[in-house]
Amino acid sequence: MIFVNEISVRNWSEKFEAEVIIIKPIISATARHTYRRREFFPELAEIFRTRKYMVQPLMKNIVHEGEFSLFYFDREFSHAILKLRSLKIFVCRKNGAV
Repeated sequence: MIFVNEISVRNWSEKFEAEVIIIKPIISATARHTYRRREFFPELAEIFRTRKYMVQPLMKNIVHEGEFSLFYFDREFSHAILKLRSLKIFVCRKNGAV
């Protein structure tokens, strides 16, 4: 695992050619420990020292259009929720139904 530090955050920004990156746990709820960063801050090192995490560039369409959260239980897809930040509306989809 690559540790989150000043060098890794800079490298990820360069790799993704992104001004802003997102660092978040691979499993989370309510956006806990999800960080939108332009630069490193020391608390990140401790927060992700023992957590598996993912890094991605900020995708502006997610901010404006929303994103799906997929729910799996016992490795089986259960449902998805469309999170629309600007409207604060949640739409649940299961087996294609809305």
